[in-house]
Amino acid sequence: MADENKPHYTVHCVAKRDGREFWTRVGVAWKNPKATDTISLVLNEGISVAGKVVLLPFVEQEDAAAQDKPGKAKRAEKSPAT
Repeated sequence: MADENKPHYTVHCVAKRDGREFWTRVGVAWKNPKATDTISLVLNEGISVAGKVVLLPFVEQEDAAAQDKPGKAKRAEKSPAT
């Protein structure tokens, strides 16, 4: 996928229960290149959104998994066999 098609943000709904916050990813968002003050949201089907909605910068899935697990390093590229 070309870089211009990648989302700029992930969309999360934040619910409070028992004094804790629970974050659920509910979609993605893009900046509108023609209208700099506009952001378009695409929400997952069947998702009910209520309360606080937060946009976070988009991070590639493989990079996000490595960030979530501090002890896990990124996959090293294989060197060509000689």
